[in-house]
Amino acid sequence: MTVYPAATLAELGVDVFVTDRFNGVSAGPYESLNLGDHVGDDEMHVRENRALVARAAGVDSEHLVTVRQVHGATVLDGASVTEISEADALVTDTSDLALAILVADCVPLALADTSSGRVPSCTPAGAAWKSASLLAPSKASICARRTLLSGRPFPRSDTRSGLK
Repeated sequence: MTVYPAATLAELGVDVFVTDRFNGVSAGPYESLNLGDHVGDDEMHVRENRALVARAAGVDSEHLVTVRQVHGATVLDGASVTEISEADALVTDTSDLALAILVADCVPLALADTSSGRVPSCTPAGAAWKSASLLAPSKASICARRTLLSGRPFPRSDTRSGLK
């Protein structure tokens, strides 16, 4: 797996990177670094692949946070995500979590708030191919930006943030 860091965000004190799909453990149509637990790949392979990404992010596997993405406008606090959480953007104000958004035909977006007195907040969000082709931000990224800029507590897993 090759890690491609986002240098501009690193200068702001936020670690963001994307990876390629090589040197994971999945086989067949899921080869090689498949991170999706919803596509039929062997569960142990997905866990091992996610552990590889967690190590690259400098966290334990339990601190690599992902959600089932639904192409909507839901933003969740990474600290409250469960195995069944659905969202398209995550936020955190702690440095012990690594937030991960899985992309196939979407463009990953990362937003960071370094103006608050908090640990820089990072929001990975996906922009669907249609949004990206129109140069329009996804609804989730707009909601995530509003959440970061509002200074309010991040939404918990049972609260939905949407466009008004």
